Amino acid sequence: MPDGSLAKVWVTWFEDRATQMVMGWAVTAASAHRGSVLAALRSSVLREDLYGPAGGLPDLVRIDGGADFVSKTVRAAFGALDVPVHVVTAARLKGGVERLNRTAVTRFFADLPRSTKAPLLDHKTRVGQDDPALTFEAFVGLLRDWVAWHNTEYVVARTGVTPLQAWEADARPLREVDAEDLRAYMLESDGKPRRITSRGVDFHGRSYMPMDGVGRIGMQVYVRWMPHHAHEVALYTVRQGRYLGRAVLSDQASEAERRKVLAARDERDRVLRRALQRSAVRRRTKYEASTQAAPPKPATAMTRREAVAELEEIQPRSRLRRATGAAY
Repeated sequence: MPDGSLAKVWVTWFEDRATQMVMGWAVTAASAHRGSVLAALRSSVLREDLYGPAGGLPDLVRIDGGADFVSKTVRAAFGALDVPVHVVTAARLKGGVERLNRTAVTRFFADLPRSTKAPLLDHKTRVGQDDPALTFEAFVGLLRDWVAWHNTEYVVARTGVTPLQAWEADARPLREVDAEDLRAYMLESDGKPRRITSRGVDFHGRSYMPMDGVGRIGMQVYVRWMPHHAHEVALYTVRQGRYLGRAVLSDQASEAERRKVLAARDERDRVLRRALQRSAVRRRTKYEASTQAAPPKPATAMTRREAVAELEEIQPRSRLRRATGAAY
């Protein structure tokens, strides 16, 4: 990552089952989310130079039962595009994309530095485990190259041609969608009208300043947003649903301030973890060893002062008075 920390990355992609073409993909650091699904969907549908030549709306989408894939936002996007969605969990019904995953592991991921799927040199050492880690942007670039190789050079045994050749040989017409319309379908909205003021648009306790807000103070708008992209939102008119443009977060914290907050969160997490460990030790009840047939006896004695002191750590003082009857 840019700050030098290490992170796992998640790849989300869509595959055309007829041709085994990788239609679109997205990479997310740390963990995937519904925004990852929508980004991969966008790259699958559009046929612009950055995404094509394959694209268009599918007749049917099969997805697994992951929470992000079946989220309300993702279902709404597919519904707006008039694409039926089938949720499958049985491995036999999603064998195609699982085969793509296995191919990617053996032909791409396993050759990368520090891959956990790399060949073993001995019983505990893997090839490349001590190599310098890839930067995030380097990984994305290598993945882009591999997807291009898979689509244009990899010969599928079932068809005898590459995925791109099979795609181009299919003469069926495509259902396409405009890029701006697709963007609107893929954004979340709470349906509440908001007003543009001199501070911008108030949304979720934050202020967003329109990129082109000249002469629009007082106008009512709907806010749409991409999941997990809090730095900007999209504005649409209430009456006609016309796209007005982007609005960016006002008074955004600097990178140094953001890092301080993240460091403080890490420290708080460490303190809480230590407290949980101490609590786990305290919860353990020890019993006296017995050589006679008698009920077990707790081996830990506790004074009343110790009981009150520990209760004081975990209960508000008013509740503690009621629970113990103690006077302070």
